[in-house]
Amino acid sequence: MLVKLLTGVFDPPPESLSVPWAYLGVVLGLVAASVVAAIRSARPSSGQDAEHLRDL
Repeated sequence: MLVKLLTGVFDPPPESLSVPWAYLGVVLGLVAASVVAAIRSARPSSGQDAEHLRDL
């Protein structure tokens, strides 16, 4: 609907919509890296367990 509405604005009108695949790929890669970093930082290190935390 938006493309049909804005067709008169562009001279000549675009034949099809363009999708910025490179930008979407970079954003998805950064999101995946952020999720991995969040999971790694939230996970306790292997040397610490519940008994160690109880002693503090």
